[in-house]
Amino acid sequence: MTSDNHAERQAGVIILSQLKMFNEAAVVFETLIQPAFWKGFDLCIARFAKKNEWECQLNFSLNDYCWLAPKHWKVGAKKWKCWFETHTHQGDGVNYNLAAITGVGVKDAQFGFCFEIQASHFGGSKKLDAHINNLDPKYRTTLVNCLDFDDLSGGRFFLPVNVDLDQVIQCWQEFGKFPEDHEVFASVRDALEKLQEAVYTFDAMFLSSPEESNT
Repeated sequence: MTSDNHAERQAGVIILSQLKMFNEAAVVFETLIQPAFWKGFDLCIARFAKKNEWECQLNFSLNDYCWLAPKHWKVGAKKWKCWFETHTHQGDGVNYNLAAITGVGVKDAQFGFCFEIQASHFGGSKKLDAHINNLDPKYRTTLVNCLDFDDLSGGRFFLPVNVDLDQVIQCWQEFGKFPEDHEVFASVRDALEKLQEAVYTFDAMFLSSPEESNT
């Protein structure tokens, strides 16, 4: 792999000229800071899920992914009609997740929660698209204008989450970890509350379909 981009080459020169320091910083970041942050993130979601009787799958630090959903979206032992999952919009795979969630990632990466729906419960993608096209526009207006979701099309809605980097720095400096009840996760808690509020709209959009009554 080569780079014809001047800025990338200059960045490479800086890294290579300070490789020892860069390596030490990367080791601390990848083995201590990131795992500690995502542990706090997991615990924040776990607390919310327990309080509201939702189900979730966590361990973001290991999987780069987690999901959660209210129990009434479950349609089988391990099957869900819809759910919320962590998602990086733009720049996925080229950023550290901590950089994305603090708004300093490359390629305008945004971290957040994405509403996902299983098309098979509508009889396939074509039927799901037809269902979406027939929905009252008021639902999309509520999600986008009132609850700050982005419409990614196909029934997918993305709620960005941005954590204040200065608070991340201060929290690490003070505690050497990221307690789930710390102010650093205030925006995550706010986003979780919005997910809960959005459930009523998603229920009206997708749990009242003819196919649903037959599942």
